[in-house]
Amino acid sequence: MRALAQPIADHDEEPKLPTIVTTARPLRDQTDDALRALQAANAPLRLFVRSRSLCRVVTDDDGHPAIETLSESALRGELARAADFVREVQRREGLRTIPTSPPLDVVRDVASLGVWPLPTLSGIVEAPSVRPDGTLLTSPGYDAATRTLYVPAEGLVVPAVPAHPTDENVRAAADLLQEVVADFPFDSQASRANCLAAMITPVLRPMIDGPVPLALRQAPGRNGRNPPCRDRLHHRHRPQRRHHGCASR
Repeated sequence: MRALAQPIADHDEEPKLPTIVTTARPLRDQTDDALRALQAANAPLRLFVRSRSLCRVVTDDDGHPAIETLSESALRGELARAADFVREVQRREGLRTIPTSPPLDVVRDVASLGVWPLPTLSGIVEAPSVRPDGTLLTSPGYDAATRTLYVPAEGLVVPAVPAHPTDENVRAAADLLQEVVADFPFDSQASRANCLAAMITPVLRPMIDGPVPLALRQAPGRNGRNPPCRDRLHHRHRPQRRHHGCASR
């Protein structure tokens, strides 16, 4: 598991980080400084709030984006990369500042706030999706309207979708769906329609405010299995990336 791809900057080109003094200051002031630093360092967006917890987007072992809840150690590391924490020490030659790690009481206070100046994340998609208002999410990055992060799958090529599709565009889209199951031996047109509906429904689900029909798949034959049809439906709609470290989805 690793953080979502970020280039490692040359030390000579690293931006100057804010300095947070940890000695002789109220905890609330240190926490406020830490929050501001965390917010400023969150570009591009990869730190979010989900299920009332801080989380970040990482890349799993298969190269897919995933959501990971920030542990205490992970949050401490994020803070250490967002600001320079120092403590002041009185020496014979005068007051000196010494680099230090983010204090654990600051880390724990940040984690326990319950409200953070970070965007809320509902999920991750790796292909364009439909918003509840019927518009399309096609631009990579965070979509505030749906609280969704769109991270295109590697090698994904999506044809441009016209704002006002013509009848020809609609027929071409329908033909493409039919092509997916063209060589499958359905026992009736009703079964074919049921399969096509099962392919379309997950795409349109965000637009539907209410229940949708349940798709029933029956596969009489050897062992009652139907891998080809099942696999085609599965690969059309891969679920959102699993959420590491959080029971709520």
